[in-house]
Amino acid sequence: MININLNKIYNIAILLKLYNLFNISNYLIFIHKKEFKNKQLLNIKNEILKLNCKSFIINSKYISYLFNLLDFKFINSNILVIFIDNMKNFILILNLLDNIKFYYTYNKIFSNIINNKNIKNYNNNLFIIHYIINSLIFNILLLILWFFIFLIKYF
Repeated sequence: MININLNKIYNIAILLKLYNLFNISNYLIFIHKKEFKNKQLLNIKNEILKLNCKSFIINSKYISYLFNLLDFKFINSNILVIFIDNMKNFILILNLLDNIKFYYTYNKIFSNIINNKNIKNYNNNLFIIHYIINSLIFNILLLILWFFIFLIKYF
């Protein structure tokens, strides 16, 4: 009886940790585990750790709990989820994933299933343009706020 309660608490703690990682990470990559052989999976997880990113293999039922959705049919098996904070690490991890189909999210918006060859083409890549525009808007807003603070403080 006590072990069952401890297992439930442990599962809830893991779900809370994953939920926190989903919320603070800018980029997420979802890869079906069946895309990898064991040695290849180990090598990719080691490279991810070298980049100070987090990665977990998650059962599909936990994904549906995390997103509060009834059916997540495109994720029907155990998946590798990679949590990435910045664009540089995202591109480095993309270079590791040769000929592997995956989903990714940027700014909490899902992509369709893509192959690494499609995303490496930087000329027509929308997520890089989206990232640049968002960073420019953020910097402009900071300048406007600084200007208003300056006006309020000195006038």
